[in-house]
Amino acid sequence: MKLQYQVIIVGGGPAGMMAAIRAAERNFSVLLIEKNDQLGRKLLITGHGKCNFTHTGDLNYFLSQYVPNGKVLREALTTFSNDDLIQYFKKSDIPSYTDEGGRFFPKTDSAQSLLDVLRRAIQKLKIKVLFSTQVIELMVKNQKIYGVRLNEGTEILGDHVVISTGGRSYPATGSSGDGYHLARSMGHTVSDAKPALVSFKLLGNIPALLEGISLPDIVLKFRMDKKFWQERGAIIFTAKGISGPAVLNLSLVTTDYFPSANPIFLHMDLVPNSTEELLNVELTNIFLTHGKAQIKTVLAEYVPMRLCEEFLRSLNIDPLQKTAQVTKKQKFLIVEKLKDWPFQILAMGPWTNAMITKGGIFEKEIDFRTGQSKLVNGLYFAGEVIGVCGKTGGFNLQMAFSTGYLVGEKIVSF
Repeated sequence: MKLQYQVIIVGGGPAGMMAAIRAAERNFSVLLIEKNDQLGRKLLITGHGKCNFTHTGDLNYFLSQYVPNGKVLREALTTFSNDDLIQYFKKSDIPSYTDEGGRFFPKTDSAQSLLDVLRRAIQKLKIKVLFSTQVIELMVKNQKIYGVRLNEGTEILGDHVVISTGGRSYPATGSSGDGYHLARSMGHTVSDAKPALVSFKLLGNIPALLEGISLPDIVLKFRMDKKFWQERGAIIFTAKGISGPAVLNLSLVTTDYFPSANPIFLHMDLVPNSTEELLNVELTNIFLTHGKAQIKTVLAEYVPMRLCEEFLRSLNIDPLQKTAQVTKKQKFLIVEKLKDWPFQILAMGPWTNAMITKGGIFEKEIDFRTGQSKLVNGLYFAGEVIGVCGKTGGFNLQMAFSTGYLVGEKIVSF
């Protein structure tokens, strides 16, 4: 006799666990299938283990943080909001706190504490979990799901199947794009998966010379195909390029253009609180009143000294040059490049370092009011696999929990 459940969930990350919990709370029999030997492996490394799980923003702010179209998440984020998620963990004795950027963390500063809450709920609700098990086929008849086939050949019957396998990011945690294969087998269109929330590899030796230097507030600008994007925030120079929140967020756009046969550039505004006109006036006055000062000392009022030196050398200006000796042409160049310092991007960071996947199931093939496939009755999608991804700050975990909860809430008995 074949095993049979009302709801089969494929993938035991945040979306899958929340879908399982909510469906079980509604008295459905639930089977959760995870190909790793434990649940929530990716959750444990979120935020370097501290787990930034949501944000303080309101609904409209949340919707603006996702690409390519955050509006499709309105129903999910309304059904299970950031406040709902915060209260869910608080009721399990895991209070949270916010940082200056509006990001929520558990007061334990431990992703493990959140995972423990979810595991206890799964145990309390007597949800059956299969570990080290992979679904290789969805069983469908007359465009209606009726079960899954496992890697060892076992067939399990089910009225509803939820795909919550994640994308391809952090493959060491088991993310390998299984959900895309299953979706394609059902006729779904799946866009090319790209690594996102990743660092940039830049041309030249400046990053290596500046390795470890952080800039807390700059603007990164990117132009391509007559379009323009910018991100303001912190960056840090690495041995081969740059990273940091502003870089990671901009990668949601730039990843679409790689690999490329043509050079691709980004531009740094190192002094975003000043205009070129204001900088020109300020530097002119300083040069006139402090003619014996070295140019690097003056610019150190705007950016770190080590960066001043390499910045000036990149403009073929001696950092030790006295300000009284700076020509009008040099001053113009300094002002121009403080506001627009160009770097060629060689590559996006690899999949091994990607926090999320950009790309996934074509949005018009999912009913985002329920998470159900528009092609196959009883087939649902939740989490990263749906092809909507967000900026850093807790938006992706909230999306995973919200879409998982939505599916668990909207599944109906046949």
